[in-house]
Amino acid sequence: RKVLSDVATRLGGVVRDTLKEDVTHVILGEGVPREALTKMCCEPLVVTAAWLSRCALDGNRVREDDFKPPSDADSKVHDSPQKLKRRRSNENSSQEAGADSAPRSGSSAAGGPEQFTAQDPGPGKSLLSSTPTTTATPTTTEQSLSSGEGEAGVDNSGIASGLRELADAYAARGERWRSFQLMKAERLVRSWPEPLRRPEDIDRVSGLGPKTKEKCKELLETGSLQRLNSLKSDESTHVLLEFMEVHGVGEAVAHSWYASGCRSLEDVRQRQDDLGLSRVQRLGLKYVEDFRQKIPLAEAELIVAAILDAAKATFGSDSVEIYPCGSLRRGNVTAVGDVDVLLVPREGYSGAPWHMHSLLETLKLRGLLVEDLGGHHSSTASEEDSETCLGVLRLLPQTGSDAQAWLNRRVDIILCRREHLPIVLLLWTGSGLFLRELHKLANLRGLHIGRTTLSTCVPGCPSTQVIVSSEEEVFAALGLQYRPPSARELDADFVRELQAARAQAAEGRLKAATLETHADPPGELLTSSAAAILPPVEVDDSD
Repeated sequence: RKVLSDVATRLGGVVRDTLKEDVTHVILGEGVPREALTKMCCEPLVVTAAWLSRCALDGNRVREDDFKPPSDADSKVHDSPQKLKRRRSNENSSQEAGADSAPRSGSSAAGGPEQFTAQDPGPGKSLLSSTPTTTATPTTTEQSLSSGEGEAGVDNSGIASGLRELADAYAARGERWRSFQLMKAERLVRSWPEPLRRPEDIDRVSGLGPKTKEKCKELLETGSLQRLNSLKSDESTHVLLEFMEVHGVGEAVAHSWYASGCRSLEDVRQRQDDLGLSRVQRLGLKYVEDFRQKIPLAEAELIVAAILDAAKATFGSDSVEIYPCGSLRRGNVTAVGDVDVLLVPREGYSGAPWHMHSLLETLKLRGLLVEDLGGHHSSTASEEDSETCLGVLRLLPQTGSDAQAWLNRRVDIILCRREHLPIVLLLWTGSGLFLRELHKLANLRGLHIGRTTLSTCVPGCPSTQVIVSSEEEVFAALGLQYRPPSARELDADFVRELQAARAQAAEGRLKAATLETHADPPGELLTSSAAAILPPVEVDDSD
């Protein structure tokens, strides 16, 4: 609210705390139904926050018709039943996202999740050896499809990269829904098992809408997107994308910086106090150049080993199991945007509860932890002993003439209890789009995936925890075949499973409504007059 108020004030507007007759526009926040305004005494123009951002970018008032909020019914269709836990403030660049869809390693030979115990791997062995990797096609912005000089005949990866570039451009401009739909399309195209060489091949890709298919065909035939060319020629798109590379900065803050006259990160550095940057945003700005650089797998392995060694020193050498998560666990990547590490007590551990501050103190004393960006601490009984630290870690300098100067790297460290491992590991493995749809599917099944537990979620009934001891059991409870980390993508097969689940849920609701309509009222509750009016009804239970 403060950011939007500041933008409106800079544009010459006056912000009211209450609705008065002189109000001309109402900026409707995300998640607020339009129907909430139906009883207003006056009739102002109702628009989304994107309208204000667009006005700031163009420097004048733009048409309100293009920024009308959806109706309450529409928002219920489009909104996810549960907002995913956000591990970071923005998405990594397209390489990490692009690598999400490639084939990856499966589960361990014992059928459980890949794990790395506190035992040393031994000479010549890698801590990441249980997650084999192969060379993946680079999909960074620099290597993705060029919008200015496109080549006809691009492959699936080229089409997907073009869609991702357009999604990033829309995200920077505050058009979240378009951006999200294009990111889903990118995943579907990249994971499509058949080569897309002709326009008719695009029509076979499951889950794509008509307009998205037209964009894919345009990329296939011309190697570029006219809409992407237009957005890239706009200075604001480049500036907003650069601002959103800063950890802790989303589209609203980026638009606020732009509206205040900033056109580069150097401008922001010169005006940190004036712009009111938070502590996390100041740190994000400080390390933005390092965070832009991908982390090679060899360096990621050293980071995991350093955290494991610190955890053994803190909690006991025989008590720790460590699970690299995110794209490291999903596999088939040559570099990652950050390193996610999950630590749990080994089976049978009976020592004192673990605390994140003890581990962070060890990392600081060893000169590894550079900054603590904050994190989530247990706030409910079900999340007891579950903690997360979003930090900045730098490996110790090497010795020798060919010593490598390490960069500051983003690291997420997670501690959880043993019984919470299946859900926590599932959530931190990703991918993000896969988890979003998994949450929707769980709701259709009458279940809720929390931060640490799986529970029932049926209207009118008390919530009950569903006990699961492995990721396989989580998938089974959701009515799905188990997907190893390498297959946790929004692909055509998963889309079909979602469609079947939605159809099944709709059929169940229809059947329940039909039974409720034709069911007899209990005879003992009928009055004598009602009994005389209502004929006896036979309940057909043959179905």
